[in-house]
Amino acid sequence: MSITSHNQHLGLLFAVLLIGLPIGATEFDDWDPITQIQKENFYIYIVFGQSNAEGFAAQPLYEDRIPNPNLKNLIAYDNYENEDATGANDSHLGEWESVSEPNCRKSKRFPTAFSWVKAFGEEMLARNPGKKFGFVHVAVASAGIRLFDKSLYAAYMDGTQTNPAPDANARKKAKYAYGGNPYQRIIDMAKIAQQYGTIKGILMHQGEADGWKPFWPSEVKKVYKDMLKDLSLKASDVPLIFGEPTAGNGPIANQDAIVTEGNTYYIPNCYKVEALDLPYIPDNKLHFTREGYMELGKRYAGKATERLIAAGIGSITVPYPLSREQVVVTIKSMGNGLMEAQSTLPLVKVKAYSLDGACLEEKDIASLSEVEIKVPAAHAQPMIMEFHAANGSKSAVKVFHLYGW
Repeated sequence: MSITSHNQHLGLLFAVLLIGLPIGATEFDDWDPITQIQKENFYIYIVFGQSNAEGFAAQPLYEDRIPNPNLKNLIAYDNYENEDATGANDSHLGEWESVSEPNCRKSKRFPTAFSWVKAFGEEMLARNPGKKFGFVHVAVASAGIRLFDKSLYAAYMDGTQTNPAPDANARKKAKYAYGGNPYQRIIDMAKIAQQYGTIKGILMHQGEADGWKPFWPSEVKKVYKDMLKDLSLKASDVPLIFGEPTAGNGPIANQDAIVTEGNTYYIPNCYKVEALDLPYIPDNKLHFTREGYMELGKRYAGKATERLIAAGIGSITVPYPLSREQVVVTIKSMGNGLMEAQSTLPLVKVKAYSLDGACLEEKDIASLSEVEIKVPAAHAQPMIMEFHAANGSKSAVKVFHLYGW
């Protein structure tokens, strides 16, 4: 690969030549927690809750589907042929995969949509150099908190729970994906994750189903304490971080109870992530837009990093503001495999991926607002071009016709 300067467009136009593109080659740090254990630098976060933890309404873009090898997800779901958990189970339960969206479930039935987990992980990478992050991600849309109570989940699953009655779809998903016991699935997967990394936090987004019920604060406290006990963790080392609902849902007063010192239901080392100001989908009011989820993930990361710093193990320097302008890149065909990319912000890196997410090539560039990208005919194929701006934001463009446009 080489960079060639062109004296055009006030000297801002350069050519990034993808010459001799080695298909399948990668310059990524594709780290394997199985064979390259770095337990002290591999931070695990448990993610659980209902639809806004699962990823429900917003669909991933091309760039969201690109796996990030520095973020690992421990596959926690079954993958049956039929919705009633019958037929072949093509599950990779307990195996690590690189994080991509949708992250919670890529199953044949009940697959999830865009969540905030990848955004959280990428923000954590930026804020905590030298660390890698992994997830145990178990969530069920419409689930009440009692579905995650190891003493009460059975009544939820068999339908005998009252006030409120359990959601039928939540029960069906819990049976299909998590053997009817999401809490135990969390514990089983977290114990596997502990062999390779260190659990640094529990991230919850739940409450739309029953957060207004009097029992909710005590139930959250019980679930948190049960997780700590069953995983041999200390509350002082592992915070509980939860997010607010959408403004369409409205605030949940009980959420304030568990973070207010002196309240009966106060949970030490528990923190709330503000979200009432984030954009949500107006049709259903309960779920964030993709942009809302992106910002929510960054806010979770901000709070998680604060707790790492407080514990004396986090990065003090934040490389860029939590809220930042999103880069927009447009592509113009110039024929014969040559593309011109124009960016709203200076670019510092260009990456090329195959459609299945394999990194083909990447190139650092020097804060340019316009670049030319040349793909030799011998290596022409549909691909995703990912552009990285100087402020840390990214944009991806799918490219099909490299020749004969």
